[in-house]
Amino acid sequence: IPPVFVASLIGLLILSIFWGVARYVLAVELLIYLAALVLAGGRAAVKNKDWGMAVGLPLALATMHVSWGGGFLWSMIKSALRLKSVR
Repeated sequence: IPPVFVASLIGLLILSIFWGVARYVLAVELLIYLAALVLAGGRAAVKNKDWGMAVGLPLALATMHVSWGGGFLWSMIKSALRLKSVR
């Protein structure tokens, strides 16, 4: 799912230059993602009675998702370029 998320962020960011509706879709996507991160962090903080998790968990999850998704997509691009140059 993270590669699809990162691809949608990149795609919507590029589309938003030309199509105003894409800006709203991007904003909604980011707000939903942020809300999910905040809820997960708050829930973990209450469950573990560790209020540092309310900030730390959302930051860790966002970093993990964007890094994994971006790395996966970059690897696919590099592999595709290597295959193209071999032919």
